[in-house]
Amino acid sequence: MIRAALIWLALAWPAIGQELPDWQYVRVNDLAEILTGGDIVTLDRALIDLNDSTGTQGTVVTLKNRAQYGGSDGLEPFATRLFNHWGIGDARRDDGFMILVLIDDREARIELGAGYPVAANAIARDIMDKTMLPDFRAGQMSQGIRDGTLAVIDRIARPAHSGSQLTPPGSDIGTDTGKSPIWQWPLLAMFLVPFSLFVLWQAASLAGLIGGGIREILLRFRNCPECNHRGLVRMSGGADFKNFRGQEVRGICYWRACPECGWASQKSRPKRIKMFSPHSTSSYEEHSHSRHHHGSAGFGGGSSSGGGASGRW
Repeated sequence: MIRAALIWLALAWPAIGQELPDWQYVRVNDLAEILTGGDIVTLDRALIDLNDSTGTQGTVVTLKNRAQYGGSDGLEPFATRLFNHWGIGDARRDDGFMILVLIDDREARIELGAGYPVAANAIARDIMDKTMLPDFRAGQMSQGIRDGTLAVIDRIARPAHSGSQLTPPGSDIGTDTGKSPIWQWPLLAMFLVPFSLFVLWQAASLAGLIGGGIREILLRFRNCPECNHRGLVRMSGGADFKNFRGQEVRGICYWRACPECGWASQKSRPKRIKMFSPHSTSSYEEHSHSRHHHGSAGFGGGSSSGGGASGRW
């Protein structure tokens, strides 16, 4: 009995004796420094928009390896421990997700919260195999992480939140034997496709006017001074400064950024005071002035039961 206990302790010691990494930012934790500036901006904006519109939390994590954090028991257990240690996602819905990439181990994992249906695992597997791993094998690490994260948002997180049924790749759709004659489909498409494109264009234009604001619309027509790419974006972030009375207050400031090359203008002085809630997700990075540790405000206390998909290259 004693011998068995000693063997268990010896095997478990790497996981027990080494601490998991603390998160620095709620959305992107590029601890391995493999993401480009432009992809960080793209990921941050996409994850902010997802959280603002659905309340779903997603995060991207890159590490050198898992051994230094006690991950000798395998990729999947390590990813689940890290997910639960941070508490990603809403505690009631368990709808968070994590994109984990271990650069030295050549491993990646899409870890899903316990609230996702089983069908989400097959979709995660398809994203890993067809979107992320081909880019990783071609040396396009940042691109693979960016495209994989956006695919998880569009194919898993948003449909699950809206109540849409998640359809695994390769599922048989439309097995009704009473199909319409084949000649009717081109005729139907002639009317439906232009109408659908028109509706989508109108919806996108209206959403841009309402949500983006006049200033952001004008920025889309400005060229980046660094790479000359057209289409700057407006970012915002917290700042500590003194008001006209000399009091230390917390405000918000704005700057311009290029999603293509990552260029960003110097932060301007806050134009208006806005007190921050610890749960706010509307700024570019509300945690940019201090590092928060496990148990502090930021993530919602969600958990994972090990769902998702892994990949190695």
